[in-house]
Amino acid sequence: MSRLVQHLLTAFTGDAVARLLGFLATAWAAATLQPEGFGTLSMGLALLTWALWPVDLGLNTLGVRIAATQPEHRQFPPVAILRLQLAAAFVVMLLGELLLLLIPLPPTLRAVMQLYLLYPITYALYVDWYHQGKRNYRAVTVGKFLSGGLYAGALLLLVHVPNQITLVPLLYIGANLAAAFALLLMADRADLRAAGAENVGQSSRRSALLREGFPILLGSIVGSILQTVPLLLLGFLHGPADAGTLGVVLRVVTLLMMADRLFVALYLPRVASGWGQNRHDLPRQLSRGFRLVVVAGVTIGVAATVHANAVITLLFGTAYTAAGPALQVVAWYAVATLWNSYFAYALVGIGQQQRYMKASMIGGVIFLPIASVAIWLEGLHGAAWGITLGEGAMMMLMYLQFRKHFTVPVLRPVVTAIAAAAATIAVGLLLGGGLWLLPVSLLLPLLLAMLSGSLTMHDLAWLQGHEQRAANVN
Repeated sequence: MSRLVQHLLTAFTGDAVARLLGFLATAWAAATLQPEGFGTLSMGLALLTWALWPVDLGLNTLGVRIAATQPEHRQFPPVAILRLQLAAAFVVMLLGELLLLLIPLPPTLRAVMQLYLLYPITYALYVDWYHQGKRNYRAVTVGKFLSGGLYAGALLLLVHVPNQITLVPLLYIGANLAAAFALLLMADRADLRAAGAENVGQSSRRSALLREGFPILLGSIVGSILQTVPLLLLGFLHGPADAGTLGVVLRVVTLLMMADRLFVALYLPRVASGWGQNRHDLPRQLSRGFRLVVVAGVTIGVAATVHANAVITLLFGTAYTAAGPALQVVAWYAVATLWNSYFAYALVGIGQQQRYMKASMIGGVIFLPIASVAIWLEGLHGAAWGITLGEGAMMMLMYLQFRKHFTVPVLRPVVTAIAAAAATIAVGLLLGGGLWLLPVSLLLPLLLAMLSGSLTMHDLAWLQGHEQRAANVN
């Protein structure tokens, strides 16, 4: 078994188990708190996402690239990111708590948000980005096991009635803090401080880090806006119960996006390494990777579309029936996100953060007014379409920036995959969309892609890393 496949299995297992544990926690919280309480919790988490922007500073993604670089070639040591984020976290906590005293909010939402604002310190200490860059996927897996397992277990043991909603943020912080300390203990302290000799003593390191990370931060802000703004608008305009229903849909989509998280964890260090060591062969490797990403995305979208109603009823009960049709639409947000990540993180991997930022900002400007009007007029249905179309527009804009650096055939793989998806969805819905059809929904897009020639066994070699190693030897 190749080393890359071992990394793939380790990363996949860790992310899969963590997301399943998180999904278990979500299902329990949604059923216990009911749509209104779960909507309040979801709105609190959305506001926390905004509060984490000035803590993240785009440095987590930048940190993966820095950690993947040989110490003598680093412009910054990884520990500089940790220190800068910790300082930002303290400022955010203090200012956030003061602002919450001044902003008019429903009492329960205010209490939930005040508790969630204790989380930024934990976020700053969570150095999974360092272990991703070092390709230490065992450490990443341990962190996910701890955070997901402790959180899910605590919810099952301690949260049983709706008025226990304020326990949820505290349990979330505690579980992630335990995982953060574990990741810090598993990090190489000497490597955390290592950088090129000419860069170690730079007095302007902090401002330089901010300049490097800022374009990435803006891109990630726009991406998270696609999820958080619709949920918050829906909650404030149509009530927490609708926000809770959308929150359930987004949690299911988060589980579907396990493929995106796995892909980025393996893809970004690989692009950065290939750009530095074997640049001439990188476009060919990217072409093979794109064909795999297209088929994987379509498979996710097909399965979720066909089985959305059955999945929602099974996991959350009849109180969330309206989530089924919404999931059929938002599932394609996960597909667009996976494809968008392919283009976006190729740009980040070669140091083109400015192009990444440009595409993200334009996409956000297009998305916000459309989504706002759709939610105002159509409520939950409008939110579902706004989220999905916004990410689709973002993906197209990111592709236009990507093609300025790489020539990768996209038309045939995409058209073939969409045709296969349409055929599979039509058959699945005609047969009732029962869960007994799930194996067919998962396998048929892959089979049709292989039969059409848009995906080959040679493309699977990209997954195993055989071609890249051969190219490096030559």
